[in-house]
Amino acid sequence: MYEEVAPVIMTIQGDGDVHIKIGSQMETLLNRARFEDNFLSGTSFGTIPSGAARAHTHNISYRLLLDGKRLSGYVSTEFTAARSYGNFSSYIRLEKK
Repeated sequence: MYEEVAPVIMTIQGDGDVHIKIGSQMETLLNRARFEDNFLSGTSFGTIPSGAARAHTHNISYRLLLDGKRLSGYVSTEFTAARSYGNFSSYIRLEKK
């Protein structure tokens, strides 16, 4: 995000489930998780904690490239509120610990 850095924890479980936790939000499942050609993709529900996006819950789409111990790429949002529409993109980089 251009305004701040938010902690993100991604847990890939042995059964293939992928869990995402953004900041202090509840942990959620990465739906339709797929790993192909070194890209992890899927969607989750949550809020990107930045400016106007913070005011609305949204679906978050992920497309992250695996490079060594790092997953990085962009996430994009689709607002889910009835009176809101539009998309918001943000960069994400995760390091394996």
